Amino acid sequence: MTTEGADAFGANVAYIADSFGVSINTAMIEDTNGVDDTYNGINAFWTPEGFPTFSAGYEYGDVGSAAGLVDGRTSYFVGVQFDEVGPGSLGAAVGTKEATVEGSDDLTMYEVFYEYPVNDSMTVTPLAYTKEFATGTEDETGIMVKTSFSF
Repeated sequence: MTTEGADAFGANVAYIADSFGVSINTAMIEDTNGVDDTYNGINAFWTPEGFPTFSAGYEYGDVGSAAGLVDGRTSYFVGVQFDEVGPGSLGAAVGTKEATVEGSDDLTMYEVFYEYPVNDSMTVTPLAYTKEFATGTEDETGIMVKTSFSF
């Protein structure tokens, strides 16, 4: 917390009830030249009875050292999860692959997954995804399998 050092401050306020939750956050990051980057976001989920869980988030940043027309950064995500599909959970999401620079196109990422328990201590999650890249670069599509152990 001196003028010679880079300082960072952040705060998060969240409220969670039985079927929904919301989180609001802010951060300020100072570089060694005293220029501040600020970031703010809101994230929420909602689980209505008899329906899937919906989640969404939006974040905005202002890069203090960037030029005025390209100093903004935004990102978002939207997801849905069905908890009782066979023995597991099915979900899908869409969102920005990385923070979008003000004035440029969103680079979007999509995913779909199915998580199921193999036994009391192991869960397997196969998923498929697609990542968009800038114009002139081929999109990336892949399939993965994640295995989680807990003891």
